[in-house]
Amino acid sequence: MADRETLLTETGFNGETESADWLVNLQRYDKKSKEFEYKEWKHLIPFRAIPKELRTLPMLHTGLFSFTTLHWLNGFIYKAYKKGLRRSDLYETAWEDSAECNSQIYEAQWKKMHASFCTSPDKRAPSVFGLIMKVIQTRLILATICCILFNSVAVLRSIYFLQKMIILIESPEDNLGMQIVYLLLIAGCSIARAILYSLCTLIVSFAAARARAGVLSLVFKKILKQHNHNATGGQLVNLCANDGQRIFDCILFSVYVFGSVPVVGVAVYSVYLLGIWGIWELLFTLALLLSRYCYQD
Repeated sequence: MADRETLLTETGFNGETESADWLVNLQRYDKKSKEFEYKEWKHLIPFRAIPKELRTLPMLHTGLFSFTTLHWLNGFIYKAYKKGLRRSDLYETAWEDSAECNSQIYEAQWKKMHASFCTSPDKRAPSVFGLIMKVIQTRLILATICCILFNSVAVLRSIYFLQKMIILIESPEDNLGMQIVYLLLIAGCSIARAILYSLCTLIVSFAAARARAGVLSLVFKKILKQHNHNATGGQLVNLCANDGQRIFDCILFSVYVFGSVPVVGVAVYSVYLLGIWGIWELLFTLALLLSRYCYQD
């Protein structure tokens, strides 16, 4: 690998310009020299102190409150709004999120799946889809549970608590105390809905980013090991820009397929109550969503 000065000279930058750091990043990730030991379970601690002299993402050091409410992001956004951001303000990638670390994880898992298939040919042949699901299954299950709870809380707030609130308001009896109780329950559901949504998005986003890094790294290693390189520059760009992003998007939105079960159940029940008019309304809503999707394409 060429040294830093050579690459800076070839790109037209000198060592004193900050713009070169945006184009050239020769940081090598070494597990032995990483900044700290990242443990996911430590996010369950309610409050944790974030180190002041920090190079990696502050979210990796947060407790349960800061992690679920995105409180750790306030200082970064405020500084970006007031002063703007420079290259030195951005955080470095942690070892666990680097492409090298995830490529090692995916490669080791792939070898294990291949060895298991060779010893037992009756088993299903290893595939990229099965490899990704095997590695991210824990995060995917947690994100799906959060998504189901997120939709369940939204349905409970609108169908039960809000309905009870309207009935109490229209009632001539003096029930101010119960109205306050239901108002607090509606507010609590709204807060829980926001927290569950951010928690679901954070969990699945980390899994999607690591899966994209690991799979693309394995593909690049495969290409580099081949003696006859048939891949063109355009194919490699398409691999990074399109195929890699499709892996990320597929994992990111897959949780909503299972998480939408409560909403689908309520929609079916509404059709049962309203009869033919409920069916027409449901079909009209689906037609609007489909037309919007086709228009964007």
